[in-house]
Amino acid sequence: MNAIRIAFVGCVEEGRRSLETLLAMAEDVAAIFTLRPELAARVSGAVPWEGIAQRSGVPLHYVRNINDPEAVEILKGVAPDLLFCIGWTQLLRKAVLELP
Repeated sequence: MNAIRIAFVGCVEEGRRSLETLLAMAEDVAAIFTLRPELAARVSGAVPWEGIAQRSGVPLHYVRNINDPEAVEILKGVAPDLLFCIGWTQLLRKAVLELP
């Protein structure tokens, strides 16, 4: 059985802790999405994601909005079976929700 490919979307500490748990469980996290730094600076509780991405070897993608066509195209390329969205500031629209 193949591993379930996971895409993870988050911006704040609660999300990063959840991602750390998935990685500790040796889950197949294929991509991490977070807000662009200039946008994250305006979000209460936003934390940096570069360290966890580097330590885990998982590609980190900065987005303005997870629903933007560019972000959706990246998600399509990741082809996730499962999408975690924890500690995020935007509602996920249909185009994102239909990908996993």
